[in-house]
Amino acid sequence: TATDLINVYNTHIRYSYTLDKTEFNAQTKWIYGSKLAGISNNDVTITLDGNRFHDQKKHLNSWILGSFTSSYSLNIYSQLQAGVGLAYKFELLKQDRIKKDEKETPYQNLITLRVSDGFIYEHSNILNKESVQEMYYILRNSLRLQLVANMWHNVSLRGTYFWQPALNDIKDVNMIADVSLGIKLSNNIKFDTKFAYNYITRTAKENLIFTYGIS
Repeated sequence: TATDLINVYNTHIRYSYTLDKTEFNAQTKWIYGSKLAGISNNDVTITLDGNRFHDQKKHLNSWILGSFTSSYSLNIYSQLQAGVGLAYKFELLKQDRIKKDEKETPYQNLITLRVSDGFIYEHSNILNKESVQEMYYILRNSLRLQLVANMWHNVSLRGTYFWQPALNDIKDVNMIADVSLGIKLSNNIKFDTKFAYNYITRTAKENLIFTYGIS
């Protein structure tokens, strides 16, 4: 119905820098949604992370992360996270080296799975499930599973799942899951679609967002 219609606008800016076996990334995401009854989303996430790879094929890496989140839809006034951990990439399916025009091309990873685990420190200011403002500091485990499938050289499918339970209470969990499909239109232009799901047990809030656009 017309009263249920929500307009969502998504802005995503990302910058990456790589030097030998070290990689730095910075990104900002802003999702704004509105409906007839008022604002549905005003969610901002700023993330800085670094990776240090420990082998030639870049399978094993250590990581460091810092992020800030403010989310109207999840009742998060502000949330700071900082952490460290390790990750390993498994090659589940790859294309063998082939000869093209008398030249041997390197193999391409068709399906990979990256498993990451570490610890993050969280400082949050939220509106909890009892509708009371709450500030807290907590240490969490952070598990990430990321599956990437590259198809036909110009289509990529990526699924990522985060599970972040508190070390002192496994029922206190942040969950993040997203699935994205990218279609490469040219060397510099790509069409992206994405489903994202977030759930915070402390606020008892969740959201499911579908976005698409050109990058």
